[in-house]
Amino acid sequence: MSSVIDKNDKIWKIFLNYVKLIGDEASSSGMDIYGTEQRTNIAVSLTQSHMLEHISCEIKDLRNQQERIARNKKLRT
Repeated sequence: MSSVIDKNDKIWKIFLNYVKLIGDEASSSGMDIYGTEQRTNIAVSLTQSHMLEHISCEIKDLRNQQERIARNKKLRT
């Protein structure tokens, strides 16, 4: 993870993609979303959810890796 924050920041790009997605898809889905603040709040929530899911997947992968290591250690003894 980089401490430099700029326009190429991964999370910033995810947020902008959600803002665009909401603008593009909300009307066609019949959602009544008005105003920049409401779209921004939805995009923030979706960005947070996206990152939480990413973290959850990483934790699951680590647990699976630890379980494999533990099984291998048992097999060796």
